[in-house]
This record gives sequence, structure tokens and C-alpha cells, in this order.
Amino acid sequence: MCLLAHEVYGLCSGAYACPWRRAAWDVVLLPSITVLQLVNWVCLWLDEVLFPSAREVEVRRPVFIVGPPRSGTTHLHRVLAEDVERFAAASAWEVFLAPSILQKKTLRGVARLDAKLDRPVARGVRRVERWLLGGFDETHPSALTEPEEDYFYLMAVHACTGLALVFPRWPALRRLMPGVTPDTEAPRRRALDFYRRCLRKQVYVDGTDRVVLSKNASFSSWMDVLPEVFPDARFVVCMRKASETVPSMLSTAEKAMEGFAATPRGGDIRGVLVEAMKAHYRTLRERVKTLSDARVSVVNIGELKEDLPETLARLDRKLDLGVSPGFRDRWAEMGERSRGHASRHRYTAEQFGLDPDVLDRKCPVVEEWLPGGGS
Repeated sequence: MCLLAHEVYGLCSGAYACPWRRAAWDVVLLPSITVLQLVNWVCLWLDEVLFPSAREVEVRRPVFIVGPPRSGTTHLHRVLAEDVERFAAASAWEVFLAPSILQKKTLRGVARLDAKLDRPVARGVRRVERWLLGGFDETHPSALTEPEEDYFYLMAVHACTGLALVFPRWPALRRLMPGVTPDTEAPRRRALDFYRRCLRKQVYVDGTDRVVLSKNASFSSWMDVLPEVFPDARFVVCMRKASETVPSMLSTAEKAMEGFAATPRGGDIRGVLVEAMKAHYRTLRERVKTLSDARVSVVNIGELKEDLPETLARLDRKLDLGVSPGFRDRWAEMGERSRGHASRHRYTAEQFGLDPDVLDRKCPVVEEWLPGGGS
């Protein structure tokens, strides 16, 4: 009801640039999200009854890929997730539609049955998926079966700040945005307690012999608490200059807001997002140096594109990833594919009224990323 009240007020006060389109989206989004979250919470409760042993599952030595948004985290995540023998990475359908064990098992069962019937359900879902997500192919190509940020599990506890691009007028989401409210350690720790429960459910379904592989750019500014909550976790930090990441992030965010008719009329949403990016860089710079050398490795986006096999070999050695031999055998092929990839996303800092040199000074990269550093 709180979200509904803010949306109604925003529409009546002219807060949105396209109020009629936004109203149409609200008619779709608000009931859908309400029903989805009710189903999710019922299924999470049923998990406690049907799968009590899941409470005893340990999330051992997870691998977290962090880094400022648009720094190559998605690319590295999808590359490592191809090692299905070693890693368990949540797909988009899981983080949005199936946080519970009951939902995961049920939908996987439906998928197996659908495969036996020549995939009529999969084809229908794919058409809907292209209608909803096709507009993001230039900035963040996505599919329900692709590995996705499991940060979206936090939607259930109103701690997924990425939804602020869809519901920019909801204060509950903005309060945890980095750089906005400084005193957020307690609510973030509560959110991470819930997140750990979600990872336990993932391990329970995928198997305790596989390592959780998580990619969450938004966790970059949570690195002050994340290593404490997961004391045996390993971290890969992707780095890229702010003069490249900030305009890329702003362009991506604006396209997302336009897609959901959430573009505000007036207001400095760009300023909020830039402050969030500064917080990501600041927290990473401060916290990476406090971790032991065996727990963290820094990678720059150029290495991912131009020398992927050597980058993967270094990560495997330094963080003791234990990748499977079959995955290692495909590194050369994956490296060629990475070098040949060219993004269609075009942007400049100047188009957003930003000075590239000022951005790089205010958002310095983690020192280990610099040429000759010890990453």
C-alpha cells in the first residue's frame, strides 16, 4: 500500500515525464509484483515445513564478483558460470520467480516436462521475454535462462536498490542506495541474513559439491560488511575507469527508466546515481586492501576482453577456484569469442554534462588495478 500511495501521488503531482504511460505500467506492475511477492513468501514459509534440512546447509567459500556497474562484472560472471561442474550461479528466472526451494524444484520439473513435449512453454516464454527485454539488448542483453545478479533476491525484503529505477519515488528503496544515506549498516546486515538464506536454498537444490558464484555490482558499496557476513568468501573485483563506467551506467539507467515510463519530470536522478557510483569506488578502494591476498583479485575490463585465458588462469591460481578440466580446455575458444565481441552501446561523459578527468579524480580505481600492480 505504501508503494501504491507513492505512485498515485507521483502521478497526480506530475512527477513523471509520461504520466499516462506510467499509469499503464502501474496497472501491470503493481498487481504483478504484489502477487509474486505473496507467492514467494508463502513458498519460503513452506520450505521450512517441507525441506527443514536446508537450514543446515552451509554456503562454503562462495565467489563474489563485484565492481562498479558497467565494469565487466556481467561478462566475467557469465564466463565463469559456464563451468557448470564447479559453480552454481542463479539464473534470472530463479532470482525473479523462484527464491524458494519449492519454486525451484517445481519450475525445473515443468521445464523437464516441457522439453519432452517439444518446448511449447519455452517458446511462449521466449516471445514474452523478447517483448519485455528486447529493448535492453544494447545495454544489458538478458534472458531468463542466463545467469543474473542474485541481488534481486532482496526484492522480497525491499533491499534491492536496482528497483529504484523502476519505482524512483519509493523511499524504502532509496534509503539503501549508496551515497544517499550513510547509516545503513544495520539494515544491510539484516538484508544479508536473508540473502544467506536464499543462497542456502540454492546450494540445497544445485548440490553441495558446487560453489556459489554470485555477481552483484551493487554489492561493491557493501564490501564493508559482506566479507564479515561471509568470512570464507573469495572476491573478484572488476575495475574500469569512472570516465567510462559512469556515463555507461547513466545511459543504461535512463534507457531502463524510459522503458518503464519511470523517467521523472525534473529532479536530479543523475546526481543520485553519480553519488552511488562514487560510493562504489570509494568503498572498494578502502576495503580491498583490508582483505588477505588469497581472498581477493582485481581484474580490469581490458584483460577480460584481450587476454581472457590468462586472466582466468590467474584467478584460478590465486583464489583456488578449482575449475573443472573441461572448462579449462575451452579457455582459448572463449578468449577468441571475447576478443571478437563489440558492444553496440554508445555514450560519452559529455552528453551527461560530466568532465571525464573530474570523474576519474573523484572516483579513483583500486590501486592494484594500475599497470604493474599486484592484482
